[in-house]
Amino acid sequence: MARGAEWGRQHGLGPFVTWVETEYYKLNPPKKGGKPSLSAFGKGATATQVQIELVLDGSVSPGIYPLRLATSQGISSPVGVGIDALPELPFSPEIGSLPVALTGTLQGSAVLRTSFTGQKGQQVVIDVEGRRLGIELNPVLHLLDARGVQIAYAPPTAALAGDARIVVPLPADGRYTVELHDALYRGPGPGTFRLKVGTFYYADLVFPLGVRRGVKSPLELISTNLPPDTKVESTEVPAPGEFPAAWPAVGLLTGGRPRVIYSDYDEVAELPKAGDSLQRLAAPMAVSGRLAAAKEEDRYEVAVTPGMALRFDVLAARIGSPLDGVLSVRNKAGNQLATNDDRPQTSDPGLDFTAPAGVDSLVVVLTDLEGRGGDNFVYRLAITPVAQPDFSLTLFADREPLARQGVAVMRVRANRAGYHGPIKLSIAGLPAGVTMTGEEIPAGATDTLVTLQTGDQQPAPLLATVIGESTGPNTSLKRLAGLTDGPLAKSQPWLANELALAGTQALPLAANWGPGTPANQLPLGSSLPLEVQTPRAAGITGPVRLSLLTTQIVPKKTIKENNQDKQVDDLDRALRLDGGPTIADDQSSGTVSVLVPRDLPKIPFDLAVRAELLTADGKGVVATAVTPARRMIVTSPLVLTLSGDAKVEAKAGSGETGKLTGSLTRIAQLKSPVVLVLEGLPPDLPSPELTLSPEQTEFALPVSFPFNSPPGAVANVRLVAVDRSTAVAIRSNEIPVAVNVVVGGPPPALYRLFEDEGPFAGLLTEGGGQASMETADRYAGQAALRVTPDQKSRPKLPGLGVNIAETPGEGQYRYLRFAWKKRGGQNILLQLAANGSFGPLRGAAGPAFRYEAGPAPNRFNEAAVKIDDKLPSGWTEVTRDLFADFGAFRLDGLAFTPGDGEFALFDHIYLARTLDDLKGCPAPLPAEQPLAIFEDQAEFVTNLSQGNGTAALATDDKFSGAASVKVTPGQRLNGMLPGLAAKIRQNPGPGEYRYLQFAWKKK
Repeated sequence: MARGAEWGRQHGLGPFVTWVETEYYKLNPPKKGGKPSLSAFGKGATATQVQIELVLDGSVSPGIYPLRLATSQGISSPVGVGIDALPELPFSPEIGSLPVALTGTLQGSAVLRTSFTGQKGQQVVIDVEGRRLGIELNPVLHLLDARGVQIAYAPPTAALAGDARIVVPLPADGRYTVELHDALYRGPGPGTFRLKVGTFYYADLVFPLGVRRGVKSPLELISTNLPPDTKVESTEVPAPGEFPAAWPAVGLLTGGRPRVIYSDYDEVAELPKAGDSLQRLAAPMAVSGRLAAAKEEDRYEVAVTPGMALRFDVLAARIGSPLDGVLSVRNKAGNQLATNDDRPQTSDPGLDFTAPAGVDSLVVVLTDLEGRGGDNFVYRLAITPVAQPDFSLTLFADREPLARQGVAVMRVRANRAGYHGPIKLSIAGLPAGVTMTGEEIPAGATDTLVTLQTGDQQPAPLLATVIGESTGPNTSLKRLAGLTDGPLAKSQPWLANELALAGTQALPLAANWGPGTPANQLPLGSSLPLEVQTPRAAGITGPVRLSLLTTQIVPKKTIKENNQDKQVDDLDRALRLDGGPTIADDQSSGTVSVLVPRDLPKIPFDLAVRAELLTADGKGVVATAVTPARRMIVTSPLVLTLSGDAKVEAKAGSGETGKLTGSLTRIAQLKSPVVLVLEGLPPDLPSPELTLSPEQTEFALPVSFPFNSPPGAVANVRLVAVDRSTAVAIRSNEIPVAVNVVVGGPPPALYRLFEDEGPFAGLLTEGGGQASMETADRYAGQAALRVTPDQKSRPKLPGLGVNIAETPGEGQYRYLRFAWKKRGGQNILLQLAANGSFGPLRGAAGPAFRYEAGPAPNRFNEAAVKIDDKLPSGWTEVTRDLFADFGAFRLDGLAFTPGDGEFALFDHIYLARTLDDLKGCPAPLPAEQPLAIFEDQAEFVTNLSQGNGTAALATDDKFSGAASVKVTPGQRLNGMLPGLAAKIRQNPGPGEYRYLQFAWKKK
C-alpha cells in the first residue's frame, strides 16, 4: 500500500474520509487458455486507487501507527499514520486557523511555504513528521516573520528520528511563514510528510528510562511541553524490550510516544549524592540517571569478585537523549582501568571488563564528552554478566497470508548469546481453526520453520506477536520476535514485533508431502528423494515449479569480482534441490532430490517445498503454495556395528594379534572407499587402518603397534569409519573399544617402515613443510608420502628404535630400501636420526646419516652421502647398506627433506637384515606407458580433416617406426582429435600427463 494524500487521522471526531493510493487489486485466476483479469474494489475505486473511510474510537491513544489493508486476497505492507485530534488538511500556502496538521509531499530541491497569523507571546509548536512515518526525508524547518527575517530554525534531530521541530514564543502580532525543505535539497520520492502547526502537547522521553517488568513504576515525561512533573505509570508488557509509554489524560497530544525499557532485573534511579559515598550497584542491574548540570560526573560503586566479567552498556543517544557519554571504569583509588566513548554505529559508550585479582569493587563514571548537562541529559546504564545466557528472535517477514485450507510457513531465527537450549514459540490469539507446528527451536539450532495450517473457515485478520521462551534448565528467558529493520521501527521499536496475519480465499494450488517420503533423516553427502503432491483446483492447469525452503544458514565463500573480494553463498555446501524440478501440467505429484552437504552440522533442520503454479509459457507465477515444514535429523550415512567383543589385545611387534570384527552399513548408498581407524590413541601409538571398498560390508581390523611400544591398557579409544574421498570427511558413529597392548615379537626380517600407512604422515610432527598422503602418484601400493619444503621429521618415531648392525640378529637390520621422486629444485634429502639425533653439518667429523641427490648440495649445509648428481624427476628406487655407509647405530627417526622446489615424494621404505630379505618387498607399480598420439597410424592422417594443406604418410623419411606425417603449407589440423582428450596436470595421476615428446623436420 502506497501513501496517499492525507496522513493524519482524527480520533473521536466522527467519520473522516481520506484517499489512499494503492497498487493492490484483485487478481482473478485465468480461465483455461486465457489471461488473468483485474478488478478493483471499494466505492469510487479504480485499479490503482481505493477510497477508504476510517472511523476511530475516541479511546484510541494519540501516536504513530502502522496502517494495513487486508482483503480476501491478502494483506498489505504497513504505512505510518499519525493519530491525534488535530484538524487534518492538505498542505496549502495559507493556514486559516491553528492548530492544524497539513499533509503534503516534498521532493528534490523544492521549498514549501505556508503562512499563518499569530499573536505576540503565543507559544507555537511546528513539528514535521516524515522519518517517524517511515519516509526517508531529511526535513529542515525555518520560521520567518512578516519581514522575511528568520526567527527560528530546526534541522533534522536524532531525538525525533531525523525529523525537525520548532518551539518558539511569537515575538509580535502578525503573519508568519513556515519554510520546509530537504537538508540536502535532494528529497526522495514519495516524500510524504505531515506538518503540525499550533499549540499542542508532545513528549519525547520518560524518566527513568527503564523499569522492571511486572512492577508498577511512575514515569516522568520529559523533553516535553506538558506541565512540569507530569507523570504516568508503567504498563504490563509480555516480555522484556522497548514499549511505548502511556499518555496522560490531557487534550491535543500528538507525535510518537516515548520509549520505556522493560527488563527482568532490578531497575533503579540515580539517588541524590550524599557526600563522598557512592550509590552501590550489583549485576545484573540498571540505573537511570541524569547529568543535570554542566561538568557533572556521575559515579557508582559496583560490587565484583576477581575474574568477574561484566558488560557495561549506556543507552542515551539511541533513545533520543542529547548526552554524548564517556564511560570510565576505575578502581577505588581513582586509577582508570578502562574507558570508552563511541561504539560502531552509536555515540553511546559501552565496554566489557574483567575484574582484576584482589579487586572487590569498581567505580563506574559517566560524563558528557563536551561537559554539557541539563534536565534532558538522561541515560540508562545497564550492568550485566558477560556470560549471562540470552537470545533474541528475528522475523523475516512482517505479514503472512493464511489461505483457507492452506499452509503458511514462516522462518524464525534465534540469535543466541550464551543460551543454547530449546526455545518454545507461541502466537497469542491465533484465529479459530489455525494450528501451529514447528514451534520449538531445538537446542543448538538457530532457526525453525513455523507452519500455520488453516481449516475450512477463512481466518479473520490478526495483528500478532511471536513470543519465545527458554525451556532449558535453570533459565527463564522470554523474548519477542521482530524484524531487524523497518522504517517505522527505527523510532518505535515495538512495531518491529508486529506480525500481520490475514485470512485469504483458498488457493488454486496446494502442496503436500507424498506417501513415498522417507524417514526424517538427512544422511550426510547423500541425495535424498522426497515425494511432493501438488493438486490443482478444478479447471486449473499449468506446470508447477518446485524450490526448497530450509532453516540452514548457508555458509559463505570469498570470490573475486572486478578484482575485489566478495562474500557469496557457498551453494555447494547448501541444502538444495538437485536441478530445477518441475511437475508437468498433466501431473499432480513428483519426486525431488535433496542434496545434503557432507559438512552439514549435526543439528535438526526444517525443510519445506514451495510450489509455484506457472503460466502456460512458464514465465509468470499464478499462485504459490508450500508444504508443511518437516524437521529432519542429520545422520551419518555410515553405521558401524561390532559382531564380536568391544575389546582387543594388540601386539606391540610381530605375532598374531587381536582383531575387531563387525559390519558397516551404508544408509545412503555411499559409493566410496571407507577407512576404519582407532581414535583417542596416544601420540606414540599410530592407529591401524583398514580400507573397505564400496562393496564390502564385513570387516576384521587387526590391531597391532610398533615393536617396543609400551604395554598396558589404553583408555578412551574409539573405532570409527571415515570416508576420505573428498576434502570433507564423513564419519560414522563411534564405538568405544578397550585396547590392551601386549608385548609382541621383534619385527620380521623385512620391516616395513612405510607402505600406504595413512597415520604415518601425522607422526611427522616437526619441520616447516606439510606431509600428506598422495594416492595418484606412487611407487608401489596405494599411496606415497608427499612432503613440501622445507621438511617434515621426527627424531624419535614411535616404535622404531632398531639397531643397525654388521651381522644383524632378531630385531636388527643392515639394509635400507626406499623410492623417491622430486618436483623442482636442486636437491632432495632422506635423513636418519641416529641414537636420537640427526647427523652433523658438512665438514664435521662422524657419519653423515643422510642420503641426498641432485646437482647442488643441500641448502642446510648438512653432511650427506651423495647418491646421484641428478635429481630423481621420476620414481627412483634406492637400496643402501646402512652399516657400510654409517657403521653400527640405533635408528630412531627419519626426516623427509625436499629443501626446495615444489615437493618430494617418498614411498616403499623398508629395513632388511639381508639383501635376500628385500626380495619380499612388494613389486612396484608398472610404469605407465606413454600415450602414442602418432606412431605410424594411417587413421591419424585421415583425422587431420581441416586446413588448406595436405597430409600423407611418408615412409621414406621418418624418425622412428615405419612412417612419418608429411604436411604441405598452410596446415592440417583437428581441434577435437578422436580418442585424445588427454588431461594435462601439474601432478599427473593415472591417465593424466604433463610432458610432450615429438620429432619434426622442415624443408
